Amino acid sequence: MFFRYEDIRALDGGVDGMRVVRSLLSAAGPLLARRGRVILEVDPSHPQLIKEILEKQGDKLHLAIEEVHKDYLGKERFVQLIKYVK
Repeated sequence: MFFRYEDIRALDGGVDGMRVVRSLLSAAGPLLARRGRVILEVDPSHPQLIKEILEKQGDKLHLAIEEVHKDYLGKERFVQLIKYVK
């Protein structure tokens, strides 16, 4: 079974599956250079949740969604974020 090889943190994202994603969003702002980018592979339900988080906290995180990419099945699986500075 696959879970024997996966870090449990990759499989248990909390109630909404966003625990790791929230941590990455918080860390990305301070770590990225101005106009730096990060691409996250996420569950297909997460791009909308990330959008909602950034609508509420985007100015604090200094991040915006630049693009969302679909996988081979047409599901939104990759979120490209960019760091901006006002």
